[in-house]
This record gives sequence, C-alpha cells and structure tokens, in this order.
Amino acid sequence: MIESYLAALWSILLESSPALLLGFFLAGLVRRFLPTERIVRHLAQDAAGSVWKASAVGVPLPLCSCSVIPVAVSLRRAGAGRGATASFLISTPEIGVDSFILSYVFLGPFLSIVRVISAFVSALCVGLAVDRYTQDESSSRKTSPLKVTPACCAGSEKPTNKKVSFGSILHFSFIELVEDLAPTLAVGFALSALITIALPPDLVGEFSSHSYASELLQMAFALVVSFPLYICAASSTPIAAALLAKGVSAAAIVVFLIAGPASNITTMLAVRNELGSKALAIYISGITLCAFVFGFGAAQILDLYPAMIPDQILAHSHDSNELGNVSAVILLTLFIFTQLMKRRAKKSCCA
Repeated sequence: MIESYLAALWSILLESSPALLLGFFLAGLVRRFLPTERIVRHLAQDAAGSVWKASAVGVPLPLCSCSVIPVAVSLRRAGAGRGATASFLISTPEIGVDSFILSYVFLGPFLSIVRVISAFVSALCVGLAVDRYTQDESSSRKTSPLKVTPACCAGSEKPTNKKVSFGSILHFSFIELVEDLAPTLAVGFALSALITIALPPDLVGEFSSHSYASELLQMAFALVVSFPLYICAASSTPIAAALLAKGVSAAAIVVFLIAGPASNITTMLAVRNELGSKALAIYISGITLCAFVFGFGAAQILDLYPAMIPDQILAHSHDSNELGNVSAVILLTLFIFTQLMKRRAKKSCCA
C-alpha cells in the first residue's frame, strides 16, 4: 500500500514538475509587467469599468487564495468600489498563469480554457451585481493603500524596486512564489495520490448514471466541499484530475475548480468585513450560480465531444522521462529549501 502510494505520488510529481517550473517562471514575468502595486493604484476608482479591469487583470496574476486578500483590502481602502474588489477576489485566485499550465497538463486544453473563461465571467457578473445592488461608501473609505503581508503567505507582496532585474524575477518565481505555494501544493499532490490508489476506478459510475439528477447531485456535493476548503488553483488541479479519472463528472470538477479557490472561509470573512453582509450574500450566490452554469455547460459539450479530454489524461499513465525526473528533483529541492528559509526567518523574527 505504501509503495503504491509513493509510486502514485512520484508519478504526479513527474507529470506536474516541468509544467510547474515553467509556470513559476512565467508568473514572475507576469508580476514584472503587471505589478500588484500598479494594479492597486489603477483600479482605485469608482466606475463600472474598474469591475471589468479587475476581472481581467486578476486572471493571469500569480496570487493564491491567501495572498490575494491583503491586495484586495489595499485595493478597497485605496478607494476602489465594492464591485471591483469582489471581482478581484474571484478572478485572481481561480486561475493564474502557473495553474493554467498545470491544468493544461492534468486536465487538457478544454477544461483549462473553461477555467479561464469562468474565472473572468464569474468575477465580472459578481462584481457588477455587487455594484448594482449595494450602496457604496467608498468616498469615506479612501485612505492610503495598506502594505499588508498575510501570515500564511509571507513574502508574497514585498516592495519592489523600480528597476526589476532578471535575478529579481527568478527570485520571485522560484523562491517567493514557491515558498507561498509549497504547503498547499504538497497537500494537493498528497490527496491526489491518495485518491488515485484508494478509490475504485469509475467511482461514480458504480452507483449512478450520467443523468441530469446525478450531475446536479455531484455538483452540489462539490460545492459543499469547496466552500469551506482552503485550496489554491494550483493544488486543486491534481485533485480534480484524480477525481475525474475515478469517474466524477466534469460538471462537478468544474464546480470544484471555480468555487474552491475563491470561496474559502478566510476570503468570505474578508468580503463581509470589507464589503458588507449583503455583498457577501451576492458573492456566494454569484459564485454558486456561475459554477453550476459553467459546470453543466462543460458537461454537455463533453457529452457531445468526449475526445476533448484525452484518454491519457484520465489514465495518468505517464512514463518516467529525464525531463520529469530532473524537474521533480528541482521542485522538491525548492520546496524543502524555501520552507527551511521560511522557518528560519520566523525564528529570527520572534527571537
């Protein structure tokens, strides 16, 4: 059992490491050309256009469900409206350049594109609804932007120099970003390997048919599991792939990928504190509705064109190769190194 688990875990690492390393590097480039400090200043305005901008710029940004919160709070307290802040809180953690590449490897191009479109559309719809149905008091909230660093993502929003060198891009990509995501990625890999060996093949097919009622039930269950769970876009990807391989419907997978990263307890508390209870109700309702619409729509398309999910992705039968082995060793080394640095920094800080 242990040998099978370790073999499944190593297989997932071989599969994901090259994509993750490339994703981390591209995330560093995105941060170089779309620094969050500039975004905060640019979106600190009360206009419907800021909702569109917040929905769009949040999609490629390499911020996880935890590190997006202080940026969104800073955005709000710089004078941004409720709608723009809510949009940013949804589109940013749902997908990023790193998690998109990982999705492409694990889930294929179709579901990867669905993630991008759903992140933008759900953020836009919720943001516009929040602006439409809540009264903003942003004029009384305008203060200087806060420079906050969350405890769980220390280092994710460090001040940057005006001249950003290639070395600083590499430092953000392979030190700061890896430090932030390593714990949740490790949990995602571990759960994915456990699902792979512990659950029977075609799990859902053993006790249900692919009927509308079955898909709705699976989507509802995915939603209930996703809302309280803290899971970032990257770590949710291998879990989603493992569940898909076991027969869970694509509709439920899409719901899990949309609702999970944008709806954990910490985010919902931040929405309530910064935007109000009514905005929180719209936030939860909007994510739920968009998740169901995109999940059901993706499932109908896949019923017509099942080849859009390649068989090898579902089988997870990826042979060992030199690139995968080298990338897996590098990724594990970065995981261990950054977490040791993080612990040492905490010790010196508390000393």
